[in-house]
Amino acid sequence: MEKHGFQIYLAADNDLNPYGKLNDLKEIQRAPSIGAWPLAVQFHSPRDEEEEKGGIFSIAFRHGKEIAHITEKSGVNTGDPKYLLEFLRWDRDTLQCQRYSVVIWGHGSGPLDVEKQAEFISKAVAFDFSEDDALTTMALVSVLRCFLGDDRFSVLGFDACFMASVDVMVEMASLCEVYVASEAPVPEIGWPYELILTDLAKKEPAASAEIGQIICDQFLVLFSPQNPACISAVATAGLSEVVESIRALVVSLLMNIGNSDIFLALFQALSAVTHFSDPVVDLFSLAQNLVKSCPTGSPINKAAARVCQNLDVCILANQAQGFNLARGISILFPPLPHKGTIAERYSQLTFCKQTKWHEFLAAYHRGLR
Repeated sequence: MEKHGFQIYLAADNDLNPYGKLNDLKEIQRAPSIGAWPLAVQFHSPRDEEEEKGGIFSIAFRHGKEIAHITEKSGVNTGDPKYLLEFLRWDRDTLQCQRYSVVIWGHGSGPLDVEKQAEFISKAVAFDFSEDDALTTMALVSVLRCFLGDDRFSVLGFDACFMASVDVMVEMASLCEVYVASEAPVPEIGWPYELILTDLAKKEPAASAEIGQIICDQFLVLFSPQNPACISAVATAGLSEVVESIRALVVSLLMNIGNSDIFLALFQALSAVTHFSDPVVDLFSLAQNLVKSCPTGSPINKAAARVCQNLDVCILANQAQGFNLARGISILFPPLPHKGTIAERYSQLTFCKQTKWHEFLAAYHRGLR
């Protein structure tokens, strides 16, 4: 039994299909020929291609050779967790490795959970256009835990936009040793799979942190300097300290948010923060700006400094170009309050229950009126 296998779930029943089919899938298929790790990939095409060309299939490789290939029946919905579970189990039964790393490929909206395209302009993880469906954070956690039992992935990676969010990472922390994702939009060509898998084969890393480092080191290689992109690898064991420091920061902010000077300092900190989209900002950048804008030694100043210190400890690797102070972990901070289903789902995340961040956001938005 080999030590490590890779599982890649290409959810391409959407407008990213050409990039998945013509770029990433070909890279993945080329990599095993030069001795990469045992891996399995499942690829989903839009429904019209499924019916005409058999556009859903799973392939497994070992030692540079294809060892299994199945073509699925049409009608697979990547927004339904049962299909992800079926693939992961097939992969495990086929490759029979001691440990696994998994990558979820497709659209991502980070902490904003949406199941229907009409709910929000961004798409959620593994969005399926034919079914107008997607995997919410809670659904993804549930299906991955069902697959793992008491085990953990070495690395849980997302080749998807906005998934390096502390709000989501905390939910996934028990599932993996290292979490790899981007704070920002991922360029359409996605991760350089051939380079990553080749480097893994050459270096044979034993630790999850080394795997995360290799992915981050190779991430920017194919992107031009004019193409903004970033990626990070985070040790999930350190997230509890990050959460506790954010909780302390929230307590201090809520106690002082009625103070006009403090509210102005908060507004100024947010105005200068590194943004990746309207609702998502870099957490280190926000905390660092609060350190600068609040009086030295004040509760907010000290709590924000502690957030920065804890982030430095748990971020194992970070690569960024085109973003000032993209340090590896983002957080939801929308300019206007979210309502309805999105707000309800967000408030139910473990991160919000532990830190009351959603309550702070509500207080901040009330102060803007």
